Amino acid sequence: SLRQAAGTATYRAQQQQDPIAVDGEIIKRAWIRYYHPDTRPPKVDSVVISWDTAVKAKTSNDRWAGQVWAKAGASVWLLRSVCDRMTYPEGRDAVKAMYTWTREAFPAAPIAVLIEHTASGPDLQIDLKRSRRPNLGQSKESQEDKAEPAQQDHGAHSGSR
Repeated sequence: SLRQAAGTATYRAQQQQDPIAVDGEIIKRAWIRYYHPDTRPPKVDSVVISWDTAVKAKTSNDRWAGQVWAKAGASVWLLRSVCDRMTYPEGRDAVKAMYTWTREAFPAAPIAVLIEHTASGPDLQIDLKRSRRPNLGQSKESQEDKAEPAQQDHGAHSGSR
């Protein structure tokens, strides 16, 4: 095929009018390092848990996606990642489990939880506020800022552990 003969980068540039740099554009491949999943950064400055929720678990619907990122000095570590089709109760439980794992793994680190304000996000924020785990802040209605900081937990809030 033309794609195989030309190579991916040339094919994208010539046929799809979408040239990309060989080593990436914004994030350079040389910057990415891999580590064993049991390895954790020695000292974590802060942790961010991010969730993009979906509406239904059907195969034609989007997936729930959650990630735990830790900042350690100048390095950023992706520690956990979930991407699956889930019902609302399964997704809510996955959010709680990820938060619990993070709090246990990094008890002294400040944790920010970001929940996209679309799909099941607003309902999830209400449910999590009611259960006080994690202790979420007020939601924003802005279309400009779909991803909102929902929590900044410095370990001092009751019900956050």
